[in-house]
Amino acid sequence: MYLVSVYFDKTAEHILQRYINKIAEKTGNSFMVDNNVPPHMTISAIEARSENALLGAMDNLRNSLSNGTISIVSVGQLLLNGYLQDLSEKVFDEMKSIPESTVSRYYKPMSWLPHITLGKTLTREQMQMAFSVMQESFVPFEAAITEIGLARVNPHSDVDHTYRVAELCELIARDLKLDEYETDVAWLTGMLHDVGRFEQIKRYNTFNDVQSVDHANFGADLLFKEGLIDTYVDGFHDDKYGIIVENAIRNHSAFRIDERLDEYTVMFCNILRDADKVDIFRVNVDTPAEDIYNVTTEELKNSQVSPEVMAAFDERHAVLRSCKKTVVDHVAGHIALTFELVYPISLQIAKERGYLDKMMAFESDNEVTGKQFEEIRAKLNEYVESVKPL
Repeated sequence: MYLVSVYFDKTAEHILQRYINKIAEKTGNSFMVDNNVPPHMTISAIEARSENALLGAMDNLRNSLSNGTISIVSVGQLLLNGYLQDLSEKVFDEMKSIPESTVSRYYKPMSWLPHITLGKTLTREQMQMAFSVMQESFVPFEAAITEIGLARVNPHSDVDHTYRVAELCELIARDLKLDEYETDVAWLTGMLHDVGRFEQIKRYNTFNDVQSVDHANFGADLLFKEGLIDTYVDGFHDDKYGIIVENAIRNHSAFRIDERLDEYTVMFCNILRDADKVDIFRVNVDTPAEDIYNVTTEELKNSQVSPEVMAAFDERHAVLRSCKKTVVDHVAGHIALTFELVYPISLQIAKERGYLDKMMAFESDNEVTGKQFEEIRAKLNEYVESVKPL
């Protein structure tokens, strides 16, 4: 996924950054500051096979961009003037005809809602605090748009995720008292587990396994059938631990591990699966659900959890992809991954880092869904309390 965003004159940038800093200080949520997210306005979101496919269109946009001014008159309201409307249409016209690319329906002209983000991943309480900050300090101002740029985003599979999963694999392995070589093997499964993702987007222009290939098996094939593993580790093809790494990668996103595997191999599979789940929790906490699931806030806040998904919390297991029927089913489904954590240390890490509480803090505008999440919180908390350290 690539975002086309515009940036502002120095005076406006300074004003907006001051608001971002104030909100971070007041709420304690410093996501924008920690991730160096500059003040900007996103004009379009495009799925494309590669950045190169978009560079020509971006050059055209930069060459034709005329500086314009927007009025920021109140909190929560940004006037869509003629300049912004023309800019939205110009960006869409440049991007819509690029082969093997798709413009998000939420950023098409007449569907796009212009906004400038001052805080991300805020809870409802933090959102109220942020509004209070803005009501106390906001003064209407004008901002000149002076630059346009392209940024790559992928909340599902980024390099940071790979490093974090590898680190978690090592933490879990050490808690299990594995020796140094075994710990290194566990770490390696984390480093290589999403190799298939990078080739998946190049070949199929999507990270969606249903629309392309199973990224886990695809990655294992690239490594062990096409020989990519030799670029990472020498002589690992027929090695005992090479076979373990291959099986761990093949099974890391499966609903259930292959029953034919021996107990020792299953241990490495479970280490990787636990680590991957824990960092998936982080992604769900750090990334707005609207971005992860490509939905509007209204859709997210008004859908209900399906009966099949609610049943998973009674039966204490993960939710099959085929059972997820509504937008909020995906939120609940990610929470239900907690039941699949094998090692107590994995649950301990997720709990200590606040991932579980933050995911369960989801608040809906739908009364039925609100009650469903009260039930989800109660059942998950009961389960978490029942798990004892090794």
